Amino acid sequence: MRLHDSARKHFRRDRLTEAGVLRAAQQPAYRAALDDEDDPRRWLLLGFGPWSSTP
Repeated sequence: MRLHDSARKHFRRDRLTEAGVLRAAQQPAYRAALDDEDDPRRWLLLGFGPWSSTP
């Protein structure tokens, strides 16, 4: 995954680092148990995946 050049203009203002942004993008933005919280196969995870990056 890589960052678009226009995203870097926010780094200084928001005190971001490239490593921090990439790490956050690899984590689910939303998690919710569908039925049983003890069964990890039944969780809804929404976020960015490797399929959404462009070369």
